[in-house]
Amino acid sequence: MSVLPCFTAFVRFGDNGSSTNHPVSEYGINDAQGIPAVTGQCVWDASPSDGIDSGWVSVQLVASVGSSGGAVGWTVIGGVTVPVSTSAIGFGAIDEVEFTAHSMSGGTRMAMSELRVEFFVGGVLKQAVDIAAEQCPDADTLGQSNVTAEDSVSATPSRDDIDKVVVTGRVLLQADANVTPAANNIRGELRIYTSSCNP
Repeated sequence: MSVLPCFTAFVRFGDNGSSTNHPVSEYGINDAQGIPAVTGQCVWDASPSDGIDSGWVSVQLVASVGSSGGAVGWTVIGGVTVPVSTSAIGFGAIDEVEFTAHSMSGGTRMAMSELRVEFFVGGVLKQAVDIAAEQCPDADTLGQSNVTAEDSVSATPSRDDIDKVVVTGRVLLQADANVTPAANNIRGELRIYTSSCNP
């Protein structure tokens, strides 16, 4: 298994879907070096003056192995481009899926729920992992100042030849009314570790 994730699907506050000046992405897929392969925009809260609350947003990742270029698609419901996808990252068998929630300043929250990971071989479902509600990442600093939080959980298949993974779940981004988050201050990541990686 690679020490670093071969690729990472992410959601973040960004600039809440602003289309002015130079828009900042709200979701996307990064390669192993953390360089965005593809990004998208999403308005998390159309009325942010009373605080940020995205509500629970459904997401889905579908990734299929390819040595020269695997197929990766990342869907964030409500996003402008659904899904964003790339075939520019080559990777081998899928070894681990890691979910991480980051709240990088006080008065923010990044949470995940209803996480399910399905592992396939040759198009056949071989194993499904449902993350228990109490284990789903929830990084919560609402009502606090000068603090950060991080929470994570992983799903690992019982075999070493997984060539496709489908991940579903929901994400929640929140901030207190007096907080204007920086782009990465509310961030959720879905990291995929593989037997080989050729970004």
